[in-house]
Amino acid sequence: PGDEMNYYQLAIAHSDGLSKDQCFVAVRGLLSSLAHAASEGREVCVSFGLAGTFVAVERLVTFSFDCGASGVVTRGSKGGRGRSRSLSRPVCDYGAVEDA
Repeated sequence: PGDEMNYYQLAIAHSDGLSKDQCFVAVRGLLSSLAHAASEGREVCVSFGLAGTFVAVERLVTFSFDCGASGVVTRGSKGGRGRSRSLSRPVCDYGAVEDA
């Protein structure tokens, strides 16, 4: 279990004037678009900077968490200073994650 997202803090820390509500709508729209694309089987790759990379291919969704100090997801590349860990789950037709 993780912390719940605080849209007020997110808006203040990462924008120049977004309200809490505008931030909520933007994040909800982003997540909805990712779920819709993944449920249709489209290929999607989104880098979340220091957090890791979201990838959806043929309705299989993975997120590689960046565990290194370099800020780059290495995905097992030689000479990389960071490590990555992946979470994979299939996506059902309506965009929700199924239990694997």
